[in-house]
Amino acid sequence: MILEVKNLNVFTKKKENILKNINFSLKENMCLGILGESGSGKSMICKAIAGLLPDNCKYNGEIFFENTEILNLKDKKKRDLRGSQICMVIQNPMTAFNPLFTIENQMLETIFAHKKITKNEALDLITSSFEKMNLKDIDKILKKYPQQLSGGMLQRIMIALTISLNPKIIIADEPTTAIDVINQVEILKELKKIREEFKTTMIFISHDLSILNSICDEIIVVSQGEIIEHNLTNNIINNPQNEITKTLIDTRFKLINRFKKIVGDINDYC
Repeated sequence: MILEVKNLNVFTKKKENILKNINFSLKENMCLGILGESGSGKSMICKAIAGLLPDNCKYNGEIFFENTEILNLKDKKKRDLRGSQICMVIQNPMTAFNPLFTIENQMLETIFAHKKITKNEALDLITSSFEKMNLKDIDKILKKYPQQLSGGMLQRIMIALTISLNPKIIIADEPTTAIDVINQVEILKELKKIREEFKTTMIFISHDLSILNSICDEIIVVSQGEIIEHNLTNNIINNPQNEITKTLIDTRFKLINRFKKIVGDINDYC
């Protein structure tokens, strides 16, 4: 297993539970979906894996990455691991970039923080990752500031930066939520391509069942900080066991069917 989460509990300093006894594992080149309503705790699971839990949270349990326990690492080692081996693509790309610096400056700074290479080598990495994301006019994009680009473009740039770091695990926290349908489809295509080309393990968080169905091997369903169901994607969709899962999926299918009537099935485009 490349990743194992064992008995993970996260709670506030006032002892209010956020996550309760979370357990799951990932094999290499597997894509795990995390499904749940807003506030269910699905993003907090991934923050724990990435070493990004808020300062006002306490935790216990274990997280193993390639047989090394990482939940209780020192902050510097967590940062090193987060950039080199585990990368996170967040929901709102605008918050990931500093409006005072160009895209090129910020990408170079991130790469230099995790790789001991020259500027020319870093620029070659960036160019290669942009090409993999089918981004054109690379020089023009690199000279722009974040606020000069669309949300969809920034999300694709963030994924390109992730590619350049070549992590073993990519955590995508609702990466298609804040962008339009056309960019959603393109980003899903590129994430699938990354997985196929680099054999990258992925965790994909979403409340959108159609997206998880298009990319994930397995799905865990989270409600009120607990995993209430874990199964193969097809089994979760077609034969859910938990009543909350059934309600969640039924609600999503009604929305998906309404969406299909308007624009068609997202899997027809990915």
